[in-house]
Amino acid sequence: MLIATLSTQRSGTKLLANCFKSGTVVTPFGEVFNPDVSYVGSFFEFMKNRGCKLIPNGNDELLNNYFESFFGLFSIVSIDVMFNQIEIPSVTWNAHRYLSFYGYLRNIRAVVISLERDILDSFVSMKYLEISGDQPHYYTRPSEKRVFSGLSIDEYEFSMYRQNVIWHRNLIYEAMKDYNLFYQLDYSVIANNKSIPKDLIEMIFASSKEHNIEIDAERIQIHQPSIFPSKINYSELFLNYHSIRDNMG
Repeated sequence: MLIATLSTQRSGTKLLANCFKSGTVVTPFGEVFNPDVSYVGSFFEFMKNRGCKLIPNGNDELLNNYFESFFGLFSIVSIDVMFNQIEIPSVTWNAHRYLSFYGYLRNIRAVVISLERDILDSFVSMKYLEISGDQPHYYTRPSEKRVFSGLSIDEYEFSMYRQNVIWHRNLIYEAMKDYNLFYQLDYSVIANNKSIPKDLIEMIFASSKEHNIEIDAERIQIHQPSIFPSKINYSELFLNYHSIRDNMG
């Protein structure tokens, strides 16, 4: 059984994965389709080891074999699918003309999560990391990290980023319309509570029954995650943060 989180960078996928990791039911594998990272379990490492090749609009069998390589060892696997990684259009999940990967997720009855963070906050978080050179994702001791001030947001760059995120989210909504295993999750919910929402846990439990997998729903998440969101207040670091927020409407 597959749980696929559809999102963009700096939207909380690592935090959600660590919520799953703190339990004993779901095994998170991260950005398996990231072409810049090759590790045991990644899609491109799988293809390399088996001499596989991608073909336009015809990779369902390859994806089946890939995911089945997990399910012999793990009953429920979660992955992060970043829709702004445009380097892999041959898988077609983010190609402009096709939605075949979204259709594939529906066909295999995956639980599909659209993890959504405020677009401006995800953008400034990303830009801060680029400027500071700090390690990305989450910090267990954020007070030890360097903090810059007097930064400025490139309004045109943000506008293009915002349009891209909205465009992709709308594609997800269209592809998952009327799909009963689709869940929209706001980043602030897991950032504030450090836990998976109860109704999402109920959806995962219901899906496990559909896949004839016996699980204890209470063990989907047992503890708080081991990593936490950074405490850096990005709105105070960027001089034009509030003016851009006001112009967003």
